[in-house]
Amino acid sequence: MILWIFLIPVFLIFFAIYFDYWGARSRKEILSKLSDYFNGSVSSTFYSTIFNGKYQGLNFSVEPTPGARGALPYLTISLFKSCTLNLFIYRESALSNIGEKIGLVHGVKVNDEAFDGKFLILSKDSERARIYLNSADIKNTIKEIFNEGFDSLVANKKSITIRKPSYNSTSDLEPQNITNVLQRLSVVMKGL
Repeated sequence: MILWIFLIPVFLIFFAIYFDYWGARSRKEILSKLSDYFNGSVSSTFYSTIFNGKYQGLNFSVEPTPGARGALPYLTISLFKSCTLNLFIYRESALSNIGEKIGLVHGVKVNDEAFDGKFLILSKDSERARIYLNSADIKNTIKEIFNEGFDSLVANKKSITIRKPSYNSTSDLEPQNITNVLQRLSVVMKGL
């Protein structure tokens, strides 16, 4: 009887490790398709599997992250190039609206009601962010990225990164879809 008390946790740990290994192997197989299309490679650690490649002379990474304990799986795509404007763009939500109304969040407004109503824009340099987002091409490209299911766009000193919750592990990781996303990110990078 006492033996069972010790064996149950051991079996649970074994199965957790096995399923994590199987998931990492599956992600590695899916990402290896990108190696045939882009100049790059797949690397794995215990928890993450990342494809690192080159697109139009710039380094980029694709990282599918599995969900864990109530968290949704998500896909992160980064294009590495130094940016002089730190910019955070999120899909507007009821919570961010409340935060703005009570003064906890001070979003940048670009004087475009449709755009301002859809996105929460944060930047320490609000005037420069406003000027940058004055471009219809930039705003339309950002809308296209978010229409594809991405929920955040972060530009900092070293990269521009987008995140998509609940991604489809086959279609979202197809080389053509990754190329389309990278094309849009390169448009958004102009002026950053």
